[in-house]
Amino acid sequence: MRAAERTSQVEVAHELRAGAVERIKTTLGAYVGLTKPRVIELLLVTTIPAMLLAQRGSASLPLPMPILVLTTLFGGMLAAASANTLNCVADADIDQIMKRTARRPLALHTVPTRHALIFGLAMGVASFLWFWATTNLFAGVLAVATILFYVLVYRSEERRVGKECRSR
Repeated sequence: MRAAERTSQVEVAHELRAGAVERIKTTLGAYVGLTKPRVIELLLVTTIPAMLLAQRGSASLPLPMPILVLTTLFGGMLAAASANTLNCVADADIDQIMKRTARRPLALHTVPTRHALIFGLAMGVASFLWFWATTNLFAGVLAVATILFYVLVYRSEERRVGKECRSR
């Protein structure tokens, strides 16, 4: 094999590797986008003050234990990510036609809908199991109830109000 051919093969290999890395970055970014991290950030920021206020009613400790706060934040992040992802799956049809949401991962077909559904359900199960293992069963059940409420009740109300606004 000539030196020029070897150099060409090495260049092709580098280009393929660079393309694969870029596809992985794009795919991971799309999955993160499904979770709506800015919404999760807002939810988590409100969790800490709520825990601090709730603790004032207890005589056991002046502040919540840091591990409980971290545990709650992580479980809440999983639950919110699940709800947001499942909401994206449920709204994929209208996201494609609305200007504000047309760049979401499912509207752009960056992530297959089935994969997004599995991802959202897996995060919901992980949230339930996390809360059950680190706090208690009731916390896990509340996380699942919140996910279901957001995806089923809030979403249907949001669509109803959206239709009313568009018909005016």
